[in-house]
Amino acid sequence: MPSHGRVIWKRMLAGISAATLMVSAGAIDVQAQLPDTSAAAETVPLQPSLLDFLTGAPVSAKMQDLAKPKLLQKAFAKLPKTDPKGLAAIIKAKEVDVANRVAAAKYLGKVDCQQFPESQPARSIRDTAFKSIVLLDAQIDHTTGLFMLRESKTPLNIYCTDMVYEDLTTGNPIFKILEHYCGVNWHQIHTTEDNAFVPEGISNIKVKAIPLSSKAPPYSPHRHDPHEGDNLGILLEDLTTGEKTFYAPGLGQIESHIKPYMEEADCLLVDGTCWTNDEMKSLGIANKMSLDMGHLPQSGPGGMIEVLRPLPAKKKVLIHINNTNPILREDSEQREQLTQEKIEVAYDGMDFVV
Repeated sequence: MPSHGRVIWKRMLAGISAATLMVSAGAIDVQAQLPDTSAAAETVPLQPSLLDFLTGAPVSAKMQDLAKPKLLQKAFAKLPKTDPKGLAAIIKAKEVDVANRVAAAKYLGKVDCQQFPESQPARSIRDTAFKSIVLLDAQIDHTTGLFMLRESKTPLNIYCTDMVYEDLTTGNPIFKILEHYCGVNWHQIHTTEDNAFVPEGISNIKVKAIPLSSKAPPYSPHRHDPHEGDNLGILLEDLTTGEKTFYAPGLGQIESHIKPYMEEADCLLVDGTCWTNDEMKSLGIANKMSLDMGHLPQSGPGGMIEVLRPLPAKKKVLIHINNTNPILREDSEQREQLTQEKIEVAYDGMDFVV
């Protein structure tokens, strides 16, 4: 791994999500979208379904269509299997029993390791290159992947605020469960102005934590009483080059103290969850609005596009993208609009030096 602060965006199956940083020898690993599974698309070892055994033939097209969730029908069904999301739709359509789900999960997990070999140096059994973990909040989809690292030979170096630590030792006691395995070496992130730190195991990346307004998870003891430290953005500084990356996957509003950090960043990795505020509601997925969930939509007055437009950053990238967001379709009008604005859409394996 180069020492100049290579930045890699990666999704780990059932793993650490976009609100988590995995710090290895000179690298910051951040979740983006699904992995590029095209090379192995033909090797999915799907098992025959129960209906196959009962009928002696493959499940009919009608039955497969009924088995698909609406989301897959609308969003991904027409994509080719060479596209990661198209492949996911194909797998999901055939998932009518447990065996298929297990096969699909094993396959995607194998592909993920192949797509990000830097995380698997194979110096020993169950090895990992990750030296430190930075948690930006305690949301369940942002922390469950810690279980995947439970067989570490040493305690996990985890950086988070006291609010996140409280949530992960009470309402969702992941840290307590990990004590039965590798253990946790907790490093507290403070929300004061002078809270910058260099994660353990790395020498050339400095992390500055930026408190963001947000709700704590549903299982938090203070769910309805927001505290500073429930949610963070961060500014990463390469101490060798001086270049900076602003990272905020849960950005519901541009508070006055946030904008200066965005203005000084060379690279912006920001919330790309939804295109419109009512996106999930209009699709019948959920009754929640994007802003209610703490995510600033891209379009409309005051949306993320307008926020990013005047900023001088060399790279502007949307991350934490919900699978209802039309920007995932490369041929969509929304993607074309982003291209015109010189805003990129993150994808798994995205790798560039900033």
